[in-house]
Amino acid sequence: MVDLLANNRRVRWWHRVVERKPGEFSINGFVNHYPDFLALRDDGVLMAIETKGEHLGDDAKRKLSLGTRWADMAGIGFRYFMVFEHEAPDADNAFTLAEFGSEILG
Repeated sequence: MVDLLANNRRVRWWHRVVERKPGEFSINGFVNHYPDFLALRDDGVLMAIETKGEHLGDDAKRKLSLGTRWADMAGIGFRYFMVFEHEAPDADNAFTLAEFGSEILG
């Protein structure tokens, strides 16, 4: 993900979120969720990005639900993505790394 964000022309800036660091960004709800990255696209959309391996366990399901709800409530300038290395579940805002790179970053 770092390579993809750092080398994409559509990404103005990106930030690696450090969990529980004072002042760090988190999505608070039924779980406190610290997405792995924040990135600003050239169209002004702020993306919260959570990266995962190959499985969608209960914790990931809760984070995906919370992140999607946050983005819906935050408005058009905010998006949430859960990005899986090779295989993503059939769920809103869940993408493979390749899909994220081509469909979201272009």
